[in-house]
Amino acid sequence: MLGSPLPTSQGVHVSVTDTGEKCLSNWQGEGTLTLIHFGYEKLELDFSAHLAWAPGAVPGRRRIGAGSLWSPRMGAVCRPCLIRKIRKPNDIEAFQIDGDWSFVIADSSKAGSTSLYRWNQNGFYSHQALHPWHRDTDVEYVENEGKPRLIISSSSQAPVIYQWNRAQKQFVQQGEVAEVMDVQMVKHFRFKRDHYLCLSRYIGDSKVVKWEGQRFTELQTLPSRGSMVMQPFLVSEHQYMALGSDFSFTHIYRWDEEKQKFVKFQELSVQAPRAFHYVPVEDMDLMLAPSFKSSTLVYRHVVVDLSL
Repeated sequence: MLGSPLPTSQGVHVSVTDTGEKCLSNWQGEGTLTLIHFGYEKLELDFSAHLAWAPGAVPGRRRIGAGSLWSPRMGAVCRPCLIRKIRKPNDIEAFQIDGDWSFVIADSSKAGSTSLYRWNQNGFYSHQALHPWHRDTDVEYVENEGKPRLIISSSSQAPVIYQWNRAQKQFVQQGEVAEVMDVQMVKHFRFKRDHYLCLSRYIGDSKVVKWEGQRFTELQTLPSRGSMVMQPFLVSEHQYMALGSDFSFTHIYRWDEEKQKFVKFQELSVQAPRAFHYVPVEDMDLMLAPSFKSSTLVYRHVVVDLSL
């Protein structure tokens, strides 16, 4: 572990400004969003009633928050502009399709729907409602074979796959990740030419699935009672995956290319983790681990020479 812990948190994200500077946003879940410049200048913002936060690299140094748009100008943060009421925002993803910026918010309320917004030079405007009435828990943007896709998980069915239709300029439902119910979080990673998804489950086993051209097929099952997060990350040429738990240690796995699966690598003591975020800073490789019950922890990746 490295440095002083950050406050109790439900999520940590790192964004890069137009000048290449890194900023850390620490969402504390009680109406406060802390922005920390790596240097360490801290700015606290009142961001009440929102559960998800994800900054994005948008033209004009704009940053996206669930339900609000923050527009920093000349080093200052302007007032938030409400986009629309999201009952229970649970995740937000920002991405570009053919050069145009969009973001999508997963709504976990009973009568809600995942909402897609697109930028039109004047602001982000509602573009499409996806997957209504399913209490969506997470959304992940994936692009492979030149085809943009959204993977939406929910508490009531298997994760659903939407594919972008360039003629209609909308996402069209393509299928689902079969036989994996009640997924809390979906995360994508690519190793060499292959694409994979990590699917975390609070009840039951979490899974790693592989894209086989037309669908995802199950590759590996991992015990994960109480897991809310399963995060793959790449350090140098090494592919890792962090699997958190509310009831036991966080397990770090390392990808074994020969076995084509993750193997257990290390245990970390993180209470009720809600995210893991890899951050390269100067000559250090850091991993941020926000906790629902305790302080956010910062770990440093080190290489130990065992040949001596």
